[in-house]
Amino acid sequence: MSRVRLNKDALLEYITSEGLSERQFAERIGVSPATISRILNDERNVGGEFIAKLLRVAGEKRFYDFFFLT
Repeated sequence: MSRVRLNKDALLEYITSEGLSERQFAERIGVSPATISRILNDERNVGGEFIAKLLRVAGEKRFYDFFFLT
């Protein structure tokens, strides 16, 4: 069974390109700043809800711009 993994570099590049802090990004997608911190520090895996929220605000970006399967 495949697992979804976050491409952290791609997410951080997106956050920076939008001119946002991690806190502002968390507010934009509707999660807590702690959630973003935990995900970026490998303390939490991404789930379907996070993926959906990210892709809703990501404009033309698609799943494989941020995630890969292992």
